[in-house]
Amino acid sequence: MKKPVKIHPWRVNYIVTYQNSYYADAYRKPVLEILQNIALLREIDCAVSSDHRFGGELNSDADKAQEDFVFDLVYFRSEANTKIPVSSFRKLIDSVFEEHRFLVFARHHFDVVSQPVKHLRQYPFPDD
Repeated sequence: MKKPVKIHPWRVNYIVTYQNSYYADAYRKPVLEILQNIALLREIDCAVSSDHRFGGELNSDADKAQEDFVFDLVYFRSEANTKIPVSSFRKLIDSVFEEHRFLVFARHHFDVVSQPVKHLRQYPFPDD
């Protein structure tokens, strides 16, 4: 008989970036539904901040080139019944959206990437 694996509590955030509001309107619903349904099936808490503002001013030409981008911030955290470690969860999400990277090269209309771990304190899981 296989011994159950204890999963330590974890959190991870993903940023969904759309080229502009037109593509946000076109892709937001299916992208967020995929992320939320994966969380539901894996018994992971999930919250979404649509049209998320990350703050900061547009200082460089690169920032100004991205001023039309629209962002959603998707928060995930393990719960008591979660059976997947964070590394496996990240691999799962990354594999689902592996073709939707490199938005800056205009190959795709949206991008789904994990937020760096160092920013988790700045963007905690919402209370409500």
